[in-house]
Amino acid sequence: MSTAFFAFLRRAPQGVQNCFDVESRKLDTDALERYLGFASSGEAVLARFFASVWCRSNDDFDFDVLDVGRLDYEQRQIISDWVLNPIWP
Repeated sequence: MSTAFFAFLRRAPQGVQNCFDVESRKLDTDALERYLGFASSGEAVLARFFASVWCRSNDDFDFDVLDVGRLDYEQRQIISDWVLNPIWP
């Protein structure tokens, strides 16, 4: 898996980062589901975004690009930077 992806992931809130195991290079979907239960709306959008990028699919994570409009500038910048220069795991 891509070291660049994990470097990019460091821009996410700590709670989102905690859903990924850097050493084993895995997404902990159970941790993600728990996190989505208490994350702020912006953190939840970013969590779904990173999980969708990780899996190269939006089938299980329900990321909606229209939700990006609810994010603050820094959070939107993370996603727009990825759109301009996608980093895949």
